[in-house]
Parts: sequence; structure tokens; C-alpha cells
Amino acid sequence: MLALTPLAASAEPGAEQQPAASMDDLKGVYLACDRAATHAVLDVAAATFCSRYAEELLQRGFAGDFDMLLRWWREAKEAAMARYGAEPAKGSAETDLAAQTRRR
Repeated sequence: MLALTPLAASAEPGAEQQPAASMDDLKGVYLACDRAATHAVLDVAAATFCSRYAEELLQRGFAGDFDMLLRWWREAKEAAMARYGAEPAKGSAETDLAAQTRRR
């Protein structure tokens, strides 16, 4: 969970800033959050950060259509599994998410 520590700085309590990110960034953060949450329970700051990006992706990328988001997510996971043979290693999910948050 230490790798997710930088999230605390980017997810201040009460701050409801919307991410200013490209669609590729939104998708990358969403997938990194998914991988991190698969391997560990996210703390409040990480969950808040991930929720903000998920909501922004849902609205901007899929016009609020959750079913479209789910279809994309399933295809993206299948593509990653086909490319890498399996889910990325446990440590890389937290590293990916921490790297994403440092850029924000």
C-alpha cells in the first residue's frame, strides 16, 4: 500500500476537482486502479482518486453509459491478458497507479 501513498496528496478531503486528463490518461488510470484494487484494498485517498477518474472517464469517454464503459473495460483487460499472458504482476499495479498520480 506504500506505493499508493502519493494519492493522499492528490485526493485532499473535500476537494472535488475534476481531472484535466486526456482520454488515454483517463483510461490508463482506470486500468491501473482496477489492477491495484484487484491486489489490495485501496485506502480512502486512493479510492477517492480512482473514483474521480472513473467518473470522468464514464462521462467524457462513454457519455455516461455504464454498459459501454464495462464493454470497453472487458475488452481492454482481455487485450492486456492476450498481450502479457496474464494479469500484470502484483507490484506493477501499485507502481502504475503511483506513477499515474505523480503526473497529476
